[in-house]
Amino acid sequence: MNDLHDGPGTAGNFLGLSNAQAAAESARICIQPVPFEASTSYGHGTARGPEAIIEASRNMEVYDVETDCELYHMGIHTAEAITATDPRVMLEELEV
Repeated sequence: MNDLHDGPGTAGNFLGLSNAQAAAESARICIQPVPFEASTSYGHGTARGPEAIIEASRNMEVYDVETDCELYHMGIHTAEAITATDPRVMLEELEV
């Protein structure tokens, strides 16, 4: 039995974790959204990918077979998205 939310959880947090479970100060894992689309050559929509993944994660199974644990117990922080439109700036912000 896990101690996750009942229902969809907190929007914007990976796995729908509560703000306490996703606190940057205590999390050992960080999800860094980078909705970058400046270099697409065919079609558009890649910028919506990180948000879609985070939203879909609210419906994922939290038990990980390979590690035999529920990784969210380590704390998973969802950082603010890097919104740079210049590739060099985006990479510099991502590196920090």
